[in-house]
Amino acid sequence: MVKDDKNDQSKDEDTSSIYGSSNDCQCSNSSEVERLKLKLAEYEAGWRRALADYQNLQKRYAHEKEEISDLIKVIIVNSFLPILDNLLSASEHDPGCTQICRQFKKVLLDLGAVEINALGKMFDPKLHEAVDTIQGEKDKVIEVLNLGFVLGEQVIRPSRVKIGKG
Repeated sequence: MVKDDKNDQSKDEDTSSIYGSSNDCQCSNSSEVERLKLKLAEYEAGWRRALADYQNLQKRYAHEKEEISDLIKVIIVNSFLPILDNLLSASEHDPGCTQICRQFKKVLLDLGAVEINALGKMFDPKLHEAVDTIQGEKDKVIEVLNLGFVLGEQVIRPSRVKIGKG
């Protein structure tokens, strides 16, 4: 039995030499804990930066996606406007075309393109393109030659108009 006590004691000495004494362990543990806390804070800060970068990327992607969608709408509406102009000219001679023109304008409206209401309004160079001046109230739109359209705040095509020269 005495041999077992010696073996147990030698095992304790072996472990204390490997791990250090309990006093050394506390000192090294507190410095180790501090080092690990600093490392954790560093990793956490990096994680927060990465998360913020990802969230900013998501916002930027959503914004760019919306801009591309708006650009596509502008391109589509611009390609349809000459067709609408021809249909409006044809509707002056064939009343059957007026229904087609209404449907066509509805399609443009569904895309977000809003017709500029120019007739009888004061001339606005942001919304109107003056083609000619004719007898009438000064700077007032007397006749609309081609319809203009806006998409949101952007003028897709100004109304081509004749204005009064007063």
